[in-house]
Amino acid sequence: MKVEIWNEPNDDFLKLAEYEFLKKKKRPGTLISHFPFLSHNNNTCFNIILKGDKSIIGGMILKINKADTCTFGSVGLVVIDENHRGKNYSSLMMHKVIEIAKKIQLDYLVLWTSLHDYYRKFGFVVDEPLAYLELEEDIFTDHIYDEENSEFCSRPTYTYRLGCKRLENTTVNYIYDGSGYIFTDYTGDAEKAAKIITNKYFNLCRPRVNIDRYDPLIDILKTLQPQHTHFPTEYEMWLKINPVVVEKKVISFLNRI
Repeated sequence: MKVEIWNEPNDDFLKLAEYEFLKKKKRPGTLISHFPFLSHNNNTCFNIILKGDKSIIGGMILKINKADTCTFGSVGLVVIDENHRGKNYSSLMMHKVIEIAKKIQLDYLVLWTSLHDYYRKFGFVVDEPLAYLELEEDIFTDHIYDEENSEFCSRPTYTYRLGCKRLENTTVNYIYDGSGYIFTDYTGDAEKAAKIITNKYFNLCRPRVNIDRYDPLIDILKTLQPQHTHFPTEYEMWLKINPVVVEKKVISFLNRI
């Protein structure tokens, strides 16, 4: 078994990941349509490829992100061919990712998973910065405009549409899945953002919010709707590579992989 590092897209790995995350689950679109950055030929995305004797049997993505005060790696699209699971192959790839992170001097690694016990073996710890609320549609507000968003870094494979809603100087981004709207971040005024989120769209499903838990919008929504449902989601995990790092950047739900 051999682990290889590719700086350009690897078609066999992308086909395997597309089958596992989309076709097998009968989800629409292609892997590239959900994660456009995968088609870029540059040093911001590494394909960690697991090769068997005759074919690629697994892989994962390491995406490099530069923030104001740090450089970190996002890990995602971890997949092992169903005929080769249970052999600890994903551990080989994870050790390689950590090796790369140290070599190129990343400050930390971050990933999103419910398999906390597994990733704790590599030193990852849970630290979820986003709040997840389920609300009620409330009062109809005039002059809210909807636009589809065609420029994005990534969107979850279970979603059908990505867009934004505008009210005057305030814009709220959303993704739309089989259960309706998930509002992910905003620019502008928090009070107006709350109006957009709780507007009467006449959907059968309740609107959901998944943004920074310390954003003032969260407190506004909780005050407007004390009956809201708060789900204690814990998906984000991180691993310090640079020991002097004390905090990590809050990553929008739309930038997770």
